Amino acid sequence: MSLKIAHVIQSIDPRFGGPSAVVMRLARAQANLGAKVSIVTVSSDNERRCFDDWMTQMGQPVNLELVMWPGGWIRNLRVGSEVHELLQRLDIVHLHGVWDSLVARCLLARAPGDACIVLAPHGMLSPWSMRQKKAKKKLVWNLWMRSALSRVDRFHVLNASEGLELHALLPHASIGVLPNGTDLPHEQGPGITDKPYILFLARLHVMKGPDRLIDAFASGVKSGSLPRELGLVIAGPDFGMLSELRLRVARLGIADRVTFTGAVFGAEKAALLDGAVALCQPSRHEGFSLTLLESLAHGVPVVTTPESNLPPILAADCGFVVDGDDITALSASLSRVVVDRELRDRMSHAGRVLVSRHYTWEKVAEQALQLYGQCSGTESAADDVDRFSAARTG
Repeated sequence: MSLKIAHVIQSIDPRFGGPSAVVMRLARAQANLGAKVSIVTVSSDNERRCFDDWMTQMGQPVNLELVMWPGGWIRNLRVGSEVHELLQRLDIVHLHGVWDSLVARCLLARAPGDACIVLAPHGMLSPWSMRQKKAKKKLVWNLWMRSALSRVDRFHVLNASEGLELHALLPHASIGVLPNGTDLPHEQGPGITDKPYILFLARLHVMKGPDRLIDAFASGVKSGSLPRELGLVIAGPDFGMLSELRLRVARLGIADRVTFTGAVFGAEKAALLDGAVALCQPSRHEGFSLTLLESLAHGVPVVTTPESNLPPILAADCGFVVDGDDITALSASLSRVVVDRELRDRMSHAGRVLVSRHYTWEKVAEQALQLYGQCSGTESAADDVDRFSAARTG
């Protein structure tokens, strides 16, 4: 009998960040393995359009369907019967996010004998995230969220560090690690220009550190360690930083070498990756960066920070991991990748090998099925902590 799975997420619009891509690609991979999979999201013409676009882009398995419920806290109360029916007829309900109405509705409706509930916080319960809008989150947490999360059978974290953070918040939680994945491109494209460039590919938010990259690039330009023909391409939707970043670029005197593209998707995104000399994402906080994986899949070396939470980058020799506040070190790492062609080629090959062995969506989907099999909670929270500590320290 095929496993019946529903992924519940507030939005599958790719403009709102990584979780939408994770959900859609994981769901497709699970369907390709024979599971019957539903995507449950907010009811709107935009979400229907996004689903159709995703399916056009990825190819739709016959056993992957879209289910839409009303959005918003008040309107969502009207889907009580639909929630109960979903929880009773499925094997697994995989919730994505924490503070959203659809996720909350499923948690509050959970009853004994219902489907196993797996919840992926996607970094939303990390100390960094909990400090954002702190007063509001503290109120919701104390009123009902802590109690609602006790109904989760298994938490899905992206890495060992997130597992330790979640255990500190919820000591009795059953926690399993499931990384993000990516698709390996069939062939390398021509890129978008003949001129070399460093690429930043993420939303323009302080969490992602585009200001750090601009400062490091300017430092390399000033010192002469970066070639004169080298540019910087900053691609991603504006989450409140664009005006500040444009002013920063102008003040540092590098406006003629920096291009802001806005959000990019599909073929345009692939072309940006294919033409990049290196990708730099000096994040201040990260759950598990899809962008880093996509870059490695395209053979692009990466320069990032420990907060990216992707330790295999160093072990596999496919990039540099440096302190994002050390602008000199960040600039020096960029210079090494750009100038040393032999190093760049070695890292390029190593990145593709790393992704093909461990991070394709097919492999991640297989790991997800194993995670679902652990929903009985037979492992203790102490076992989880020991495993996460060992994984984080290598």
